[in-house]
Amino acid sequence: MISSTPKSEGFRRFIDFFNLTQRERLDGLDKSYFDPMSQEEKALAFDILKKSVSTSEESVRGLYLCDPDKAIDLFKILIPENLPDFGSLREKEAAIDCKILMAGIVANHSPSIESISTLISLKKESISGRNRANIYKHIPIDKTTVETLEFLKHSLLEEDNEDSLSYVIETFLNLHGITFSIRDKKYKEIYSSLLKASSEEKISCIKDIESNYAVDYL
Repeated sequence: MISSTPKSEGFRRFIDFFNLTQRERLDGLDKSYFDPMSQEEKALAFDILKKSVSTSEESVRGLYLCDPDKAIDLFKILIPENLPDFGSLREKEAAIDCKILMAGIVANHSPSIESISTLISLKKESISGRNRANIYKHIPIDKTTVETLEFLKHSLLEEDNEDSLSYVIETFLNLHGITFSIRDKKYKEIYSSLLKASSEEKISCIKDIESNYAVDYL
């Protein structure tokens, strides 16, 4: 049974966090809030965060920090569920971002063909460039799948939001071992081609990358 009077400093900090102003909450929750808690307190904190998991990315992250294994199990249940009706597009966009974050955490916690496929499949539910950007940036970059590379190549050609496209490029290049360096002219040339070139030039650039850089597959 959960104690009705949790005493640890971590739990008190956790409760106080929700009384902070938006500016004060910018740093978000971290492990220091949960590490001092007893198991009973962690269970109570988990239940508190769970109430807003579908509408607050802060709660999604907090659940994973509080109890990673329990959070993963919860996310796997919630991700396939249909979203309820929302009063505004902004609310719907935020809810989709929560679902994307859950899928991204699962995919990075336990990278697999299935978990990454679940993440990228959420593009069908996206309603904004921000939603799509969050999908691209949560794709694991150590090892990947054929489906993921095809998804990214298609997005390189079809994405019409420049901010979102920048995340596609970064993820695609990282998967090929091409990482940013401020003095690397070759990187800048590749990045610029994928960002602003014509479709034909992009396709040529993609083929050149695939011919010269290896990818690690799951």
